[in-house]
Amino acid sequence: MLITIVPLGFISTVPVAVLLDKPVPLLGAAASFACLLAGSIMTLFAMLHWR
Repeated sequence: MLITIVPLGFISTVPVAVLLDKPVPLLGAAASFACLLAGSIMTLFAMLHWR
């Protein structure tokens, strides 16, 4: 439940939990894939914003 209320500034909590092999409540086994996908999307948003 912590993922739903944590501000966007703390988006690194899920990747850190995956690296430490801790369970992620809402994502479960898909957490590692979600981290890669979210990182790619955030990079694309940043690139589009700075153009």
